[in-house]
Amino acid sequence: MNIKIYVNVLILLIAGCTVQSTYNRSYVSKGIQERTDYELGQISKPGEFHLPDGVSLDDGLSEDEAVAVALWNNAQFQADLAALGFARADLIEADMLANPVFSLLFPIGRKILEFA
Repeated sequence: MNIKIYVNVLILLIAGCTVQSTYNRSYVSKGIQERTDYELGQISKPGEFHLPDGVSLDDGLSEDEAVAVALWNNAQFQADLAALGFARADLIEADMLANPVFSLLFPIGRKILEFA
């Protein structure tokens, strides 16, 4: 009984020692950029902020630039934008004809032959 437990623990330890994946953030970002021409944003740490494209602090901030910086660094707003993108994709998918059934085009179908 004890040997089985030791063998199972040994198998779990060996299975847990896997090689780290080569698919890191830069690999994923490159793949996304090739397919969609968008790239992943920078990883932000708590307390630091990033400026969006077109905003410069050298000439001062206008109201529009201040709003852009605030929204750019708002994590909840970014999550809502992502959810909005998924909702748009769901709306487009709902409008599409998914898996059309052509059984109406043929007068004899599988069910009729099964009943016969």
